[in-house]
Parts: sequence; C-alpha cells; structure tokens
Amino acid sequence: LVVAKFLSSADSRVRADAANTLARLRAKDGVEQLRALLSSDADPVVRANAARVLGAAEDAASLDALVARVSNDTDERVRVSSIRALASLKDARAAAPLINRANALMPTYRATKAGGMEHPREQNELLEIATSLSRLLANTSDERVVAWLRALRETEKAAPEFEIAFARVAPFIY
Repeated sequence: LVVAKFLSSADSRVRADAANTLARLRAKDGVEQLRALLSSDADPVVRANAARVLGAAEDAASLDALVARVSNDTDERVRVSSIRALASLKDARAAAPLINRANALMPTYRATKAGGMEHPREQNELLEIATSLSRLLANTSDERVVAWLRALRETEKAAPEFEIAFARVAPFIY
C-alpha cells in the first residue's frame, strides 16, 4: 500500500496517521518498519498506533516488541494498545507478561482504592489485561489468572469486565 511509505515521514503526525490508516485497513504492509517505530519512536501516539497495526495484522513476530512496550513504556496509551495487540496475536505466551504487569499494578491500585479514589489510573490497564487474558486463556482455568482475578475481586466490586474475564477463563470455577 502507498500508505506504508508515509511511515518514514519526518513528521510524527504523518507517521501516526499512516499507522492509524494501516490499522483500520488491517494491512500487513510495513510490519518491519512498524516494529521499529513501536520500539524507538519518540512520539507515543506513533508507538500506540504501531502496536495497533501489529495486532490487527496478527504479526506473531512482534510478540517480544509488544511485551516490551507493555512492561516498559512510560505512556499508558502505548501500554494499552500493546495489551490489546497481544490479545490479537492469539499466542498464549503473552499471558505470563500480562499477568506480571497486572501484579505490578495491583499494589498501587489497591492503595489508591483504599484511599477513596473510585477509579484509579491503573484500572484501565487492569481492565484491558483481564479482557486480553480472557481471550488468550479461555476455558483453561489457568491458576495464575484465577488467583489474580480472585485477588482483584477483593478490591474491585463494580467492574463486570473482571467477572466476564473470570467466567471466560474458568467457567466451571466461576
């Protein structure tokens, strides 16, 4: 596609728009270049859109790059796009890094909830992680995920996404 040529633009807005267009088209063009943008572009919108394209393209070779963004990116938009992209890859190897990220978020999430904040910042990522894990590990009764979802229930009473994730992962335990 001609759109992939715009991924090389000096203007970050043009790169972001090109990646957004490729994601909407579910195009597989420029995945190598998108992996590079995901890993090293200074603009978080470009990185987030690159993650979206790699997920939409179901580019299995991007697993490690996406995991790195989930674990290490400073921008929430990039982390959330990478979490969603990992679910799109349909590779169960993505579950362990997602659970690790969820467990890393939990202490701050619990402390913020205990402090009276109804919707802590970490909640968005936790919702995305739960949804992604429910797609990656449906009907597996994975012990790590079940333990995490049970721990989450102690803190969060009003998020149906967590209950749906539990029911998908472990329907007989739920």
